[in-house]
Parts: sequence; structure tokens; C-alpha cells
Amino acid sequence: MKGKHQRRKKATIFRIFLVPLIVIMLVQSSITIGTLVVRKTTEMLEEYSSGMMNRLVENRKVILQNDMNQRWASVRDQEVLMDEILKQFLNSEKVGLEEVLSSHEMKDKLLEELFPECLNLLQNNSTTGIFFVLTGMDMQTETDFDGFFIRDSDPNTNPANYTDQIRRLLCIKK
Repeated sequence: MKGKHQRRKKATIFRIFLVPLIVIMLVQSSITIGTLVVRKTTEMLEEYSSGMMNRLVENRKVILQNDMNQRWASVRDQEVLMDEILKQFLNSEKVGLEEVLSSHEMKDKLLEELFPECLNLLQNNSTTGIFFVLTGMDMQTETDFDGFFIRDSDPNTNPANYTDQIRRLLCIKK
């Protein structure tokens, strides 16, 4: 008789804890699902997350624009030096700008004069690359332009022999 009485007690204790627990879980689930459906919480969460992503993208855009403007400003200061190299080249060759832009050989010579200075400029700035393109007088027509692009994938490291830039040199001359 003791064995039967203990079994019933264990079964009732088990039922006392399990049944209310299941009921509570079902009530909580129905409240959660009801809240999601009635208040359209999923739509609000989607709108909120897309809004957050849009703000994040907008903030990143502003940060990148500011960074680019600051880097371009440091490179733009070298415009006077490039103009001086161009004037010296025109004087040494005794030609005008139109003649240089119409001759492939003259363009090549000018680019050879400008290349070392652009390499130094890249070495001494935090920019990751420099484009130099001779566009000519009429920039509205589709055509091939002479120029070069030097890339420095690690502007914080500056070896004395320019090996990090020269390995990544890409000529866009056509």
C-alpha cells in the first residue's frame, strides 16, 4: 500500500508543476503572438531597422565625403607645382599646350616629367592613389586619354625605393 500511495504522490506533484507550466507557456506565447499581430510589431521593426540602416549609410557617406575632401585638399595644394612643371616643359620644348595635347610623343614626354613628382606626392600624403589624365581641350567628346594611375595600398608605410607603389603602377595610356 505504501508503494501505491507514493506513486500517486509523485504523479500529482509532477502534474502540479507540469500542467501550470505548460498553461503559462501557452498564455505567454498567445500574448506574444497576439501583440505581434495586433500591433503590427513586425512591420514596425522592419521600418525601424531599414531606417537605422539608411541613417547608417547616410552617416558613412558624410564621413567618406569629409575624408575625401580633406585628402583632396592636401593633394590639391600641389597644383601649383604641377603647373610649374608644365610651364618648364613648355618652355624647354618651345611649344604651346595645344601642340603638346595633339602629339602623342609630347604627351609621353610630359607624363614622364610629371610621373616622379606624382610618385613623391603619393609618398608624402595619406592618399591611396593618384590619377593623372591629360584630357585635352574638348572633354565632351568620347575618346581615349593619356595618363597614369599610381596606387599605394598602404599609405602609412613608405619604403625608400617606392616598391609598394611601383608594383601597383597601372598605366592607362592608350
